[in-house]
Amino acid sequence: MNILLEIAIDGISEGLAAVRAGADRLEVCSRLDVGGLTPEEKLVQSLRKAMRIPIYCMVRPREGGFVYSPAEFQLMLADVEKFKSWKSDGIVAGFLKADGAIDTAQTIEFVRAAAPLPVTFHRAFDETPDLLHALENVIECGVARILTSGGKANAFAGKYMLRELVLRARERVEILAGGGVRPWNVRRIIDSTGVAEVHSAARDEKGLFQESVVAELRKEIPADKRRSG
Repeated sequence: MNILLEIAIDGISEGLAAVRAGADRLEVCSRLDVGGLTPEEKLVQSLRKAMRIPIYCMVRPREGGFVYSPAEFQLMLADVEKFKSWKSDGIVAGFLKADGAIDTAQTIEFVRAAAPLPVTFHRAFDETPDLLHALENVIECGVARILTSGGKANAFAGKYMLRELVLRARERVEILAGGGVRPWNVRRIIDSTGVAEVHSAARDEKGLFQESVVAELRKEIPADKRRSG
């Protein structure tokens, strides 16, 4: 099995550095300090012109929770159209109800609006009360992948649930392991969960991007398990 390395970035210099260090795909955001918000056109366009690897754009209009009003949701749909016109390769978003369950109505409409681009359901997934039930909900909505730590603070702590999600998914949806993925644990996460994709923001304790962390992550993924796309 080949492993894809996705790196979250919120600046052009970070994106270029991540690619230079071996990233296979970028999650493009603004404000990673609050978990990532919708990026501006200049960043997306600059990255698109500068590189050929896939770029997936975050659609999140504000910080805070993932329950969106009708007006906020319409804004998010409009952002999808912008990203499609700017040649994004995929979209990242997540929608919950007030009780923490997946908002399937919004997710289905969003996935349809994003088509033919694939949608990643982000770590809002980890806030649901029943991850295995949420998995089936997300699959039914037509989402391509789920970014998750297995419901724990980080992917290493959530490795047993990640393994269960991979087994339950049965290739119906990609499980993208994220949250605290670092060079010291990435191989153990891969080996213990069976995930085919891993995600990292490659930040240090101060929240600063570190190109060296991307390079070390790439080094720790065995050569016969690397892939791109």
